[in-house]
Amino acid sequence: MKSNFNLYSVHNNLNLASKHLVQSICFNLRHLPKFRVTFCSSSLESIDEVKNLGVIFDQNLSWDAHVSHVSRNCTGTLAGLAQVRHLIPDGIITTLVTALVLSHVRYCISVYGNGSKNNMKKIQRILNFGARVIFGRRKFDPVSDLKERLGWLTAQQLAEFHTVNTAHKTMAYGEPDSLMTYFIQNCDVRERHTRRDNHLFVGHSWTDAGKRRFHIRAPDLYNPIPTEFKALPPKQFARSLRQHILDRPST
Repeated sequence: MKSNFNLYSVHNNLNLASKHLVQSICFNLRHLPKFRVTFCSSSLESIDEVKNLGVIFDQNLSWDAHVSHVSRNCTGTLAGLAQVRHLIPDGIITTLVTALVLSHVRYCISVYGNGSKNNMKKIQRILNFGARVIFGRRKFDPVSDLKERLGWLTAQQLAEFHTVNTAHKTMAYGEPDSLMTYFIQNCDVRERHTRRDNHLFVGHSWTDAGKRRFHIRAPDLYNPIPTEFKALPPKQFARSLRQHILDRPST
């Protein structure tokens, strides 16, 4: 197999990127000691973290490293904006915070948003800091009224929104296939018919970590959404879902 792969690489003028190969190996060999292998004249070492498409994966998929990275970057950006807040017009500061900070928080939150409560607290602190910068509040001033004025979702609500929205878009467009396989109705997997036949099937897991996996979490969050929303096209669904989450009584 090694020889065949090496011949294929040479024949197609492919340059083996050892770093990328290690990335694909390390997550299939979790909880093993550090190792080093040689492949196609490249020395490969095991690594604990790897960045792919802007998201940092750790070997336990806890997302701690990614959240810490987002927190550091966003906090630094907000601290810089706070220093020059008095020079920035009110209409511009909100745009800057949205573009430079919230965009990083929202990116792939449907993936890393299934992490620990501590990680969500870090993300919430970023949102609170952003609201204070926009309105010129001091560090320990309350922000509840500010978030209501901005119409912002909390960190947990953002994770829920993007998870449910991803599920709806996947079912609306029928792709990607890798996600479509997760969204099947109860009537397709159960012989006994109930009032929930049209609900998405929610798999079972004995662990909290398993329950946070996308193929279980997404259907579980999608099912309680009002039925009339589910027939909407993706853009209208996103607007309605966001308002629905904002209007929902806090628990």
